[in-house]
Amino acid sequence: MDLGAPGTSIATIGRNGAALTGTGTSNSTPLVAGVAALLLQMRPEATVADLKGWILNTVDPLPSLAGRCVSGGRLNAYAALSAAQIRPTIIAPPVSCTTAAGGAVQFTVTATSALPLTYQWFRDGEAIRGATSATLTLNGVAAADAGDYTVVVSKSSGSTTSQPARLAVAMPEPGRLISLSVRSVSRGRSTPLIVG
Repeated sequence: MDLGAPGTSIATIGRNGAALTGTGTSNSTPLVAGVAALLLQMRPEATVADLKGWILNTVDPLPSLAGRCVSGGRLNAYAALSAAQIRPTIIAPPVSCTTAAGGAVQFTVTATSALPLTYQWFRDGEAIRGATSATLTLNGVAAADAGDYTVVVSKSSGSTTSQPARLAVAMPEPGRLISLSVRSVSRGRSTPLIVG
């Protein structure tokens, strides 16, 4: 036997659809098989050796299982899934946008991981100080804010960098002076002087 798994008073459904509880290896084996299925769904390229390693190397060691099974521990589904997830997965990257000067813009990233994530935003490869959440908000946007924005999403066992999202800042076009006239009364004269 390689590892222990919960097998006492496991809730199940009987052949007639009735709720039952069971005890024994027939009830613990499906838990291990379920974790293996989740691992394979998450990492379809995994080999049987990979699955076995993720499961056996992440057990909760228990004195009651020491010497009674190869791993000396009980199945820990969370730890196995966490170990298999090498890097966070970005499922919704930030999106390019254009805004007027003085406006506000928000870049958002959505990522998944079995472990807590950290974020760091960059503009043109330079880290933005204090930009460490899933959303980056820029207020009072100026021409200097234009560029490519990326975010590095990290967890303890790896990181993933988003595709760049380009911020374009639309500057107002200077107006064209069509006509200008100045009217003034010169000193000592009552007749206005008009220049235009």
